[in-house]
Amino acid sequence: KGPLRPHKSPEHSPRPRRPLLSPQPRRPPRQDRRAPRMPATPTIIGALLGLSTQMYSNALRKLPYMRHPWEHVLGMGLGAVFVNQLVKFDDKVKEDLDKMLERAREANERRYIDDDE
Repeated sequence: KGPLRPHKSPEHSPRPRRPLLSPQPRRPPRQDRRAPRMPATPTIIGALLGLSTQMYSNALRKLPYMRHPWEHVLGMGLGAVFVNQLVKFDDKVKEDLDKMLERAREANERRYIDDDE
């Protein structure tokens, strides 16, 4: 292996020391990095829900799965509308909850923090 050499301190190194981790660009806060909205996903899920409901209804009655195709189209349309409305309702509920929590926080600050002053 060869003779052991004494360890040189970093100040005497011929090369300048580099940082262990290179500086990386800062990421935006977590809330700004939301996944892009996919408006087709609820529509597709709703259409599949409507189609499967109609096919299940026909299967329970021991009828051919695609007995009246127009019923399947109608079920797909109603399912798509239902799931899209459900997504809109969920977004509205989240906004309302955020507003209520903000109002409650402000009321608590007025009640407990402002009274001390």
